[in-house]
Amino acid sequence: MKEACVAHIEERKLAFLQALVFEHKNKTQKEMLPVLMEVVKMSREQNISFSNEEMQAIVTALEKHSTPQELKMMHKIMEMKRKRG
Repeated sequence: MKEACVAHIEERKLAFLQALVFEHKNKTQKEMLPVLMEVVKMSREQNISFSNEEMQAIVTALEKHSTPQELKMMHKIMEMKRKRG
């Protein structure tokens, strides 16, 4: 990811996300739920976590290249994350 807003995020974290996005780019929202569960597991195994600021920067970068449906899903996920604390 070459966006300036994510320049402060560790390269290994960005590589993890980039692999995830390209591997699952054409999946439907329903197909993505099990994938997201696997991603959570993989991120724990690789000791990768994202701060709230990193998550917001990533969403900002992704918004520039997302469809309206993808934007809606991202915002829904971010809202759920905020509610969980």
